Amino acid sequence: MRTTWPDIPFHDVFAEPTRNGVSVASAERASGTPMVNMGELFDYKRIPDMSLARVPLDEPELSRSTLRTHDLLFARRSLKWDGAGKCSIILSAEEDRTFESSIIRVRIDPTLADPRFYFYWFTSEVGHRRIGTIVEQVAVAGIRGSDLGRLLVPYPAPEEQRRIASGLWAIDDRIDINWRLIKTIERSLRARYSKLIYEHADTGHIDTIASLVSSVKTKAARRHATLPYIGLEHMPQFHIFLGEWGCALDSKTATRAFLSGDVLFGRIRPYLGKVGLALTSGVCAQSVEVLRPTEDGLREFVLLLLASPEVINYADQVSTGTTMPQAPWDAVEAFEVVVPPRRAIDNFSAVARPLIERASNAVREVRVLTALRERLAFREMTPLSQPHPCPTVEALA
Repeated sequence: MRTTWPDIPFHDVFAEPTRNGVSVASAERASGTPMVNMGELFDYKRIPDMSLARVPLDEPELSRSTLRTHDLLFARRSLKWDGAGKCSIILSAEEDRTFESSIIRVRIDPTLADPRFYFYWFTSEVGHRRIGTIVEQVAVAGIRGSDLGRLLVPYPAPEEQRRIASGLWAIDDRIDINWRLIKTIERSLRARYSKLIYEHADTGHIDTIASLVSSVKTKAARRHATLPYIGLEHMPQFHIFLGEWGCALDSKTATRAFLSGDVLFGRIRPYLGKVGLALTSGVCAQSVEVLRPTEDGLREFVLLLLASPEVINYADQVSTGTTMPQAPWDAVEAFEVVVPPRRAIDNFSAVARPLIERASNAVREVRVLTALRERLAFREMTPLSQPHPCPTVEALA
């Protein structure tokens, strides 16, 4: 926030009062109007046109609770303190949508303000701190629409709002394009792998094509405190490109070293499908196994095999424990799988390799663009006297 911007009550730029969403029993969520739930609110900052649960609404209720492009949604309550007041923005969709009762809708008057500007402000560090002042903790953490309306927010001139918002929005548009490409490539890779397996009957055990990389001592990992660190929290579910990581300095469980191109397999709660390709070298948590192909040319096949439903389901079946079930790797590596002849694998790899490289480059670009967006958002939304905490874009490239 620039020190020259005046503060105003947030409701001064509203097109209409805040509104809570609709309450519909789970058993009735089968047909009707698509509804944005808390899951989508927390999974997406910019909520796209997507498949949603549907709820029956009459015309008056639908007219009151329809979502429009660039409506802001705030989490009205959350089990965690920092989740209350989480802000997302609605993107355009082909069909009218509504929203559930745990969400507050804010509709901004576009003649007074740019809703994209306030979306970025509320998702910035300074905006998050400001909304924390109205969070109440009872059984769960929550905010009220009336308090949100009275909250003081910065009010730059509308043209300055549009300048800031348009620059950040363009970066997010590019990030979304990359993610769509990545998801398309991953679907193609999984389909090609399934076709390859379907066409062959030769079998073998996992340990004949992928070997477990030996662990390193914790002290050895800690000596490289600036190395990238991957824990289960950095590994998305059922997504084979690992584009997120932290710093080894921040972890007490960094005990395994891995190289770029290794396959990482999350063995705790394996049903979550946390298996993917490392795009950097670094260290990972004890709960993550590091796998490397036994021969050159098998990397693409090993990646898709270990991320396949067959292997993930088997790992889940042999897991032990209740709260945090773990898959013993000695049992998983003995699992009998389809291993096509080498010529067929080589043909598969020849097609898969450039696709994987293209998706990997797109993931790396997302990291650079995300860092750029955060850097610009911090510069635009934070008083000039505060130091900049973000790493440089060059350091992430």
